[in-house]
Amino acid sequence: MKDLYILDAGCISAVGDTLDSCWDGLGNEVELEKNYDFEVNMPPKLKRSSDRFSKMYMSVMEKLVNDNKETLDNYPAERIGTIFSSEYGPVTTNLLFAREVLEKDPEICSPAKFSNTVANACVGIACINHGYKGVSTMLQGSNSLSFSEDLINEGKADLIFSAFADEYSEEVVRALHEAGEEKRDYAENCSIFLVGDEKFKEKSICSIKKMVNMNLGSNTKENEATNERRIRKCIERCLSDGKPVDAVLHTSTDDRIGRLESRIMKDMFEEIPVSGKASKLVGDIMGSSINMNLVLGTMCLKKKELNEKLFDGVKASCKRILVTGYDILGNYSCVLLEAE
Repeated sequence: MKDLYILDAGCISAVGDTLDSCWDGLGNEVELEKNYDFEVNMPPKLKRSSDRFSKMYMSVMEKLVNDNKETLDNYPAERIGTIFSSEYGPVTTNLLFAREVLEKDPEICSPAKFSNTVANACVGIACINHGYKGVSTMLQGSNSLSFSEDLINEGKADLIFSAFADEYSEEVVRALHEAGEEKRDYAENCSIFLVGDEKFKEKSICSIKKMVNMNLGSNTKENEATNERRIRKCIERCLSDGKPVDAVLHTSTDDRIGRLESRIMKDMFEEIPVSGKASKLVGDIMGSSINMNLVLGTMCLKKKELNEKLFDGVKASCKRILVTGYDILGNYSCVLLEAE
């Protein structure tokens, strides 16, 4: 597989919404919120008919489009893709619509609300808003980057907005706790990457040298020894080129997998900076941690140095960072980022 190049990235998070603002925000004391405020500029009619879940994607995507307009304008709309992903999708809208159906006459329920219960409505809104006509889909799960890589390597797109979002939902958090999940400080997130192939090498911040994904199973509590073996294998496969990395950025959530991963990282990477602080700084991302971790990894490679707040005061230059994370479906991902 050829390298995938990250031209830019943006997010909705506790620390910022661009790579530069995240860098600055990590140095400040931030308060994790249930639902973040964000700006979104859309045509009034489209804005009125869109739910908050779709507007999260639109807010981040708009900034990326504006900041990369010169590059995007050089390619036809048919060659620019939109590959979105989410663990829970528009769950808030679905719950609101379900209540309307139960409490009112179904015939007077909001048509706009109903249309937004469809998981891929956000992709359609993005394509309408920006006029992109390339490959597009909505995935359940966290790995829109892997699918984007496949599509670009197959020549089906020149540029792709690879996106992930999950909106904070009190009902989902309550259901997770009732199902036996350990309590965590959940936060919502939207992370979007503008990616392309080798012809964008000079414009890129970094490349994805390798991505390895492994499923730990639907019940990640089942067998710690098995999960440890799978995680170690995933990391080893991602670093199979034998070259050293300058740092490791993982999740370290306060649950079984997070604690297991922290122990594995200390054992495998004794001599290099390892950070598991992302979840403490931006919250335990609803659904999936890998995407926001990748934003923070890309941020460090853009600056060519490790963020002291993220890496406990370590001052060091960096060119290669291993980023890991996992999602509610049991998928564990390792991504090797390298700056040119």
